[in-house]
Amino acid sequence: MKVIFKPLSASIRESFHFDFTEENRRLTVGRKPDNDLSIPLPNVSSYHAVIEFQNGVIAIEDLNSTNGVFVNGKKLTERVPVECGDRIAFGSIDFLLECESEASETPSPAQIQEEEPENGTVMVDVTEIPDIPLVAPVSEEGKTSGAERNPAKKTVLFGMKNVLMSPRLVLLDDNLNPTEEFVLDKGEMIVGREADSDIQIDHVSISRIHARLIRKGDNSFSVEDENSTNGLFIKDKRVSEHALRHGDLLRFGDVSAVYLAPGKLFSFEDLKEGKGSAGSPDNKKKLLIVVGGVLLFLLIILMLLPSGGSGGVPGQKGNRLTRAEIMKEVHLSMENQDWDKVVELIQSFQLKGADSELEKAKMEIANRSKFLAMNQKIQSGDFSAARDLLSRIDPKSVYLTKGNEVLKSAESSYIDNEGEKIEGKLGDGDLESAYELAALLKEKFPDNQDVQEQYSDVAEKYNKFKKRVAARTAYVKRQRAANRKAAISLKKAREYYLNGRIVDALASITQASNAYLEKNLKIPSRIRHLKKYMNEVRRNYEQGKQLALQGKVSKAVPLFERLFEISRQNLYGEDGKVEQDSMALMVDYYMDKASSLYREQNYAAAYNFLVKILKAKPGFQKAASMKMEIEDKGQELYNKGYIEQTQYNDCKQAIFYFRQVIQMVPKTDPLYKKALKRISDCEQ
Repeated sequence: MKVIFKPLSASIRESFHFDFTEENRRLTVGRKPDNDLSIPLPNVSSYHAVIEFQNGVIAIEDLNSTNGVFVNGKKLTERVPVECGDRIAFGSIDFLLECESEASETPSPAQIQEEEPENGTVMVDVTEIPDIPLVAPVSEEGKTSGAERNPAKKTVLFGMKNVLMSPRLVLLDDNLNPTEEFVLDKGEMIVGREADSDIQIDHVSISRIHARLIRKGDNSFSVEDENSTNGLFIKDKRVSEHALRHGDLLRFGDVSAVYLAPGKLFSFEDLKEGKGSAGSPDNKKKLLIVVGGVLLFLLIILMLLPSGGSGGVPGQKGNRLTRAEIMKEVHLSMENQDWDKVVELIQSFQLKGADSELEKAKMEIANRSKFLAMNQKIQSGDFSAARDLLSRIDPKSVYLTKGNEVLKSAESSYIDNEGEKIEGKLGDGDLESAYELAALLKEKFPDNQDVQEQYSDVAEKYNKFKKRVAARTAYVKRQRAANRKAAISLKKAREYYLNGRIVDALASITQASNAYLEKNLKIPSRIRHLKKYMNEVRRNYEQGKQLALQGKVSKAVPLFERLFEISRQNLYGEDGKVEQDSMALMVDYYMDKASSLYREQNYAAAYNFLVKILKAKPGFQKAASMKMEIEDKGQELYNKGYIEQTQYNDCKQAIFYFRQVIQMVPKTDPLYKKALKRISDCEQ
């Protein structure tokens, strides 16, 4: 079963078609794009309603929407069945539910006669409607032509609402037959090739923006060329602008169209024959055509509207368009909230006794403009201006309730979206951005309790964050100041130490420590360790020096050696006066040790002492000579081992010499590595 949702609201232009099948029995309606019927308007909930087809019955159910679902004006409180022809409103968006069976038949002329005209203009062949004579134009001799004595089929445009209410522009093919109709229902309408044009004409001769239709007063229009490439023509005469009259034949480039004024009928056959506004009949022909057109128009209305009689001869009371029938159309338009049609009906027919209806319609039109302006402010996010416009709507207007519902829904949606953004910023640790968003939201909705609570929570977190940042900034500032002052003292401490002024160096380190204490900062561990190790060097130096002066050099040496270890690993890594004095006191002791070890042929140990001595006293001849002798002995032993290995192939004897070499020279000597390699070769 196919259903059609035909829009009755100006905010929706196109009908929605849906086929109910065995596999597809359900459709959803709402603002979100994933609905089957998507209505992207603020007063429609995300998922507004559901419609199901079961056992040949269509049922509708409200999904707890904000603005409700209405069937024939009654708000739903539970799931209800609906029928074809029912009026269904989702919030304030109205639709007419129409149905099409899978096998439809062409309606008979009688059915066409009984059906009520649709909301748009329809085309009907007047020769197929009984009892409506065609008005035959009279020739200049006062006789009808042969062709006109046998009435041909002539198509006229009619439809009570649009004929009475709206001017139209009808596009024509090359044979001047109607192809597409546009209702001129805006103050300005663009004609062009662009998809967003009000009247889109997809033709190569049409410019991107070809022309503009501008309302001039009530339901009258003028047309202006927008510097198009192929021009604007009225009756084949190129114009830049023109005040339109009923029946004017226009041409946009190579595409023809005809302008139809409201409340007037038109024959396309006459257009092809060059009559109407497109031709130039004399006053007599014009009068006959006008009289015939008026009679034909009234007869068509009599056929379309229910009559009070039994259907007699035209002109009798039963076939007249009565005040009650027009008032019925007025009240129906009021139910549909089509206030412009109400005003046009009352004023066109000069209805008496309809002052309250006219006043009501004019009041609603005025308030509708405020309602629409409020919607624009909502779309731009200016809720303060939207609330101000809502407050100006008349309390008696239907747009006050609609406005309240739309504004409440939009505010709720906006607050939810902004709230999610704020929580996202908090989750990312961006407290500053979260606070800015919360403050803006509070400014837009000063009376919303939830917004106020969220703002207070975010503001509290942000203030704590600012305090932490301020404290951290102050700490860094103090730290930098202390670092600068301490660096100066530490530089002096190094100079004092290398010059042998350990006491002054320790005093400078104390000053560096005080630079941090003055700023209420913790003394860095590197300064504390520097002071600790320098004190230890000082104790070892003083005690070792005292022992050396007492002739107890052997007891002083361990203290001096510890001094060197601390100095190189924990102080400045270079010898100052303290290290030099300590080494000078140990030279004689090291020389005695080296000589003793040399005599014992422990050349490697003797060699190490000699290196220390020469480092402290590079010109000490005795140590230099002994070091050279050890190196020569090592080389001599290496040579012996080499001869045994290479010439006599006696690896056992060779290894004996090579082992003496590696015991004699230090590991850093190249000869040590060479002897080790020879031993490895022999053992393989």
